[in-house]
Amino acid sequence: MIALVLSVIPGLGHLYKNQQRAALVWFGGVAATYMMAAPLGFMLHTICALNAALSGAVREEAFSRRTRPRGRGSVSATAGPRP
Repeated sequence: MIALVLSVIPGLGHLYKNQQRAALVWFGGVAATYMMAAPLGFMLHTICALNAALSGAVREEAFSRRTRPRGRGSVSATAGPRP
């Protein structure tokens, strides 16, 4: 949520999440689009904010799935089915 709030300035939410390259790309892209067409710039700005808010959440969820203990009857790629 902090990244979403920081994205009032395009790219600042990505910078907060330590994604410097994405921050520069989003800032440049949104600024250029605002100069060409303000409504399109606003749409891109909204996408930028949502991307900043969700990019880490999706990765964190993927990592939590990997570290979750396996239940009874699950299949392991190396050991096969568990008894």
